[in-house]
Amino acid sequence: MTAPSRRFLLAAFGDPGHAFPAIALGRALVGRGHEVTLQTWSRWQEQVEREGMAFSPAPEYEVWPRDRHLTPYQAAVRAAQETVPLIRELDPHAVVVDILTVAGSLAAQMEDRRWATLIPHVFPAGERGMPPYSAGARLPRTRLGA
Repeated sequence: MTAPSRRFLLAAFGDPGHAFPAIALGRALVGRGHEVTLQTWSRWQEQVEREGMAFSPAPEYEVWPRDRHLTPYQAAVRAAQETVPLIRELDPHAVVVDILTVAGSLAAQMEDRRWATLIPHVFPAGERGMPPYSAGARLPRTRLGA
């Protein structure tokens, strides 16, 4: 017996390192028989649709325009408000958002929807005796540093 099909809304920041993992996740979900809509920058529409997903353009704002300043927080709130109608229209079972796509997670919370965060980065598991991940530190190479 197969599981029932689900509807997913994926939302990803438009840089390749964020859009591509979301596209890969969407492709896997489509391959399992689910309906997937991916909201990201317009530049990825062809790739999204080629993988069998519906495409929705994400709000894009110039964060530091020359004439009027828009803070990152203001941009996130505005984009979340613009994403709410998409969530209402699609009625997804879950919203999966890229770690930099605050608007998608805010909109999901505003609509009381299940949501999860997709983190397309290395898992920084610490090891005993090793410096913290991404600190730039190295293990000592001399007796003086030991």
